[in-house]
Amino acid sequence: DKAAEKRLYRELARRFHPDLAEGAAELAYRTTVMTAVNAAYTAGDTQALYDLAGELEPDELRELAGIESHELRQLRERILRCRRRRRKVARQLQALREDKTARLWRKAREMRDQGEDWWTAVRRDLEAARVRLEEEVALLACQASDELRVTSDE
Repeated sequence: DKAAEKRLYRELARRFHPDLAEGAAELAYRTTVMTAVNAAYTAGDTQALYDLAGELEPDELRELAGIESHELRQLRERILRCRRRRRKVARQLQALREDKTARLWRKAREMRDQGEDWWTAVRRDLEAARVRLEEEVALLACQASDELRVTSDE
């Protein structure tokens, strides 16, 4: 929704705004990320905003720059990449859990595991909906008929 998108945009702006940079390299990094954040927000691309939320924090970037050993820096970068990947996968998993198709698939699996037939349940639900709608139509027809009688009596 738009409110959540705006909150995410503001959070990213607080994290990556170039005015908060403490050096030339950090300024360049923050400017690049903030440009991408602005473009994603303008385009309404919420997924891109979530992906950008997984970018390195500027303090993590400073930490990496402060590591003298090439081997240690590479290991730290791998750890940070793994964390970003884990966050991205967690967001994707949450999106799948909320997806209607995925929910239907899980419901079908649960019904199968309980020995119930999916299509029988669908037929039963559709029949109940049909009966309910027919009753509503009959009620509306009756109300319309009553309205016509009252109008013609006047």
